[in-house]
Amino acid sequence: MLKGEYSYVDEQLKSQKTFYFNSAKNLDSLVVSYPNSAFKAVQIFRDYDTKPNKIKGFMVLEEFLPRALSTNNYLRKNTVSISETGERVQTGRATCAEQLFY
Repeated sequence: MLKGEYSYVDEQLKSQKTFYFNSAKNLDSLVVSYPNSAFKAVQIFRDYDTKPNKIKGFMVLEEFLPRALSTNNYLRKNTVSISETGERVQTGRATCAEQLFY
């Protein structure tokens, strides 16, 4: 399953978010790209628990927290930034306890 979200400023596309979901309807990854740049940011979500996600379905939260889009709760998130030349320029990792602040 796939979901796209586009951000515009003065009718000009500023960013595109592509959400990828796995067969269990959990968010697998989020790719943010910018039309005037080849730079991309990729967030990879994994190690889902089996508990229902209590914030799923809250439309306000879904806009700001990718966690609210999943059926279950992810325990790990990796963030990779990819430069215009295709090189990784930054990698971040977070565990479930750290996710409370995202």
